[in-house]
Amino acid sequence: MELDTGGAVSVMSIGNFRKISNKQIKPTNIVFKTYKGDSIIPLGYVTVRVQYKNQKVNLNLYIVKENLDTILGREWLYKIHLDWLAIKAFRAKTEQNLNNLLREYKDIFDDKLGEINNYEAKLKLRHGVKPIFCRVRTVSFALKGRVENEIDRLEKEGIIEKSTALNGQPQ
Repeated sequence: MELDTGGAVSVMSIGNFRKISNKQIKPTNIVFKTYKGDSIIPLGYVTVRVQYKNQKVNLNLYIVKENLDTILGREWLYKIHLDWLAIKAFRAKTEQNLNNLLREYKDIFDDKLGEINNYEAKLKLRHGVKPIFCRVRTVSFALKGRVENEIDRLEKEGIIEKSTALNGQPQ
């Protein structure tokens, strides 16, 4: 469950809900708006018994058909008093563990292209398969400069190369 102080209510996908409960879902007229402005119409809600430390409360959990992360929203936060010091300590420990991993495996997480040694791969194609030529995809004007810079960078590093063939195939 992910804590989202921007979310008004707590939400779970029907797929995740059915893994843990067969409770009857009650209808609702609520329509949710995502931060992007999209509408999500819940299938309904269930009232669940929530226990956190010595607190026990009945709260609504909204069920959606979309495959979303389970969200703990503000409605629950108003009724359950979380131990924020423990949550912050957990986050600090997680960040410390991440930094330790990044330091230990710095050669994996640098910005250079990596390579796999001592490994052989085989590409199997169906008999008679023909290459497909796809036309160049357009890039929005706002992203054009960044895309061109990235293509130049990849070309300089030898990751990609220009093709002059009419069908776009390497020669």
